[in-house]
Amino acid sequence: MKIFPTMNVVKEMAPLLVVVVLSVLVLPIAGVQVGNNTSRWLTEANYLSKAKGSGPAIQGSLTVRRPLLPLMIAAAYKIGGKSVHSAVVLVRIFFAFELVLIYLIGRVFYNAAVGLLSFGLVLTSFGINSIAKSVDTDIVHPFFILLFLLAYFLALRRESWIWAILSGGFLGLALLLKESALFCLGLPIGLVIFAPRGKRWKFSKTFLWFLAAVILPVLLWVGYMLLHKSSLRGLFASAYAASTYRIIGAGRPLSEWTYLFTSGLGKSLSGFYTIFLLKITPLSVFLVAGWSFILVRGLIKKRISDLTLGLITLSSFPMILQLGNEGDRPGQMTVIYMLGYIMLAVCVVSASRSFGGWFANLGEEKKKLSGPCPPLSHPAFVISTVLIAVIGIFMMGKQLFSRNLPTWTSWTAEGDSLALFVKKPFEIYGRYTIFQEEAAQWLKKNAPSAAKIMADGYTNEALDFFDVAPYNIPSFQPVREIRIYQGLPVNPEKVHLLFFFTYSRFDSGIERTRGVYTVFEEDILAALKSENPIYLVFSGRSLFLKYYFEKASWARLAFDNERVVIFEIQTEKLSPVSFPKLGINEAIDGHIAWLEKNQPDEYHTLLKLIESLGLTLQNIKDTPLRIPNGQTY
Repeated sequence: MKIFPTMNVVKEMAPLLVVVVLSVLVLPIAGVQVGNNTSRWLTEANYLSKAKGSGPAIQGSLTVRRPLLPLMIAAAYKIGGKSVHSAVVLVRIFFAFELVLIYLIGRVFYNAAVGLLSFGLVLTSFGINSIAKSVDTDIVHPFFILLFLLAYFLALRRESWIWAILSGGFLGLALLLKESALFCLGLPIGLVIFAPRGKRWKFSKTFLWFLAAVILPVLLWVGYMLLHKSSLRGLFASAYAASTYRIIGAGRPLSEWTYLFTSGLGKSLSGFYTIFLLKITPLSVFLVAGWSFILVRGLIKKRISDLTLGLITLSSFPMILQLGNEGDRPGQMTVIYMLGYIMLAVCVVSASRSFGGWFANLGEEKKKLSGPCPPLSHPAFVISTVLIAVIGIFMMGKQLFSRNLPTWTSWTAEGDSLALFVKKPFEIYGRYTIFQEEAAQWLKKNAPSAAKIMADGYTNEALDFFDVAPYNIPSFQPVREIRIYQGLPVNPEKVHLLFFFTYSRFDSGIERTRGVYTVFEEDILAALKSENPIYLVFSGRSLFLKYYFEKASWARLAFDNERVVIFEIQTEKLSPVSFPKLGINEAIDGHIAWLEKNQPDEYHTLLKLIESLGLTLQNIKDTPLRIPNGQTY
């Protein structure tokens, strides 16, 4: 009996062990930024964790459509306690698993060199590391897509119906996380169409097994919902919402699709490159080259590994065009970046081994001409290995220490850095902060049990999370949003304009961020009269409202910790407030200048909007009340 493992086992396990150790080391982070999406998932999970013996707490909510993430976060609350940190740990565990899966896909599809280089490139990617620091589907979703890819590849290679069923189950779970997983159906269909000679029937059988399994998780969830008294009407409404989700595009008119694939093709691809890829890595050009090379080689040589990676990217092409045309957060395409790194690694390893073989053969020719030379074992392997290592270190170093996207700085700087490099207690920024928790504790201690509480949209979910009241705290949102690119809205029949400001990311280049906000006194008073709150809470990007309430005789500042304010309202004394100044955001002048330069048509629309409100550009420039960044949307 052999006591020690064979050399082959050691060679296989050693790289995997290194990958696992490094993945675990980068798992904990020192803090997290809680934005809109993170707050939404924390809130959904909070409602689920409070439900007792029933289905989802909010019928028809996002949980019905995308139940998996809030269910997992609710489970994390049960295990680690109800806290933002519990949700962050859950997401980071998925990220660590994904790093391991990246290595395994590279190793199983190709070889250990591809696996290790893919792992290193993903690990040092600025964009992917940034995405992995938020609690969202963006970093959890790729885990199930990668599992689906690995299982489907093994199903084809081993002609195994078991692996085919597993791959369908993994994609079904991905669908319960995000509707965009539907695009992955293009892979098995494409593999049947482009199957190597003599394998189309085998690939078709694998596809049928897969198709039978992919719907199973969805049916189980629907059955669970029906058992817990959800209505069929509500489920159909959720299914319709999923199918018409803007990234899926089923609700788009044919003219929009025609535009994306014809005259808008160049603009969409350029937008995808500039808005997405350039924010992910300084190696963006090489990612595009890698995708192109692997797809072409796969279609020509019919190699299953190349076809799988190339076709999964090709099946996502409609989503690439939509997001490139409209813009969105880079995290929408996380799995595409990861697969792009694998394909880039394949190109590096293939080119290095081809060069190593050529150089070794050249040496053999010279050896025959010039006589004996010192022996070198496996010269091609040594040359290619050294070349792969040099190129890999250069690429990873480029990502780590890039001037614009330095991953090392994001790992070590203050804030949401890796806990490996920063020794401090876990911190939360944005929402669900310690400042909002202080305000929640004050309300629990000082607000009478029957007192009605309202809070702005950046605060009410946090107060619910901290169990301030036995009811869901209503949102105080007297703000009107105007999307400039949609044209001039109907002028509201309001008189007293209090605030006029542009969205903080107005000049990002993404169409949907070009928003302008107005606040009229009539809307504030109407919202207060409808709810009659005793306490009104503001924090974060709604702090601009405090400038109005500080002038109101019927509002008393009861709590202020510089990040959160609580006003006690005497609703029976509500009346207009002497507030002669117009409040604007500090960045508005720069945003207007950017719009004039980059979107002249929208600039003229903005001028008409300003005129319809009884203002001029000079009024805006001259107003003394400029609200600091971070206190407006």
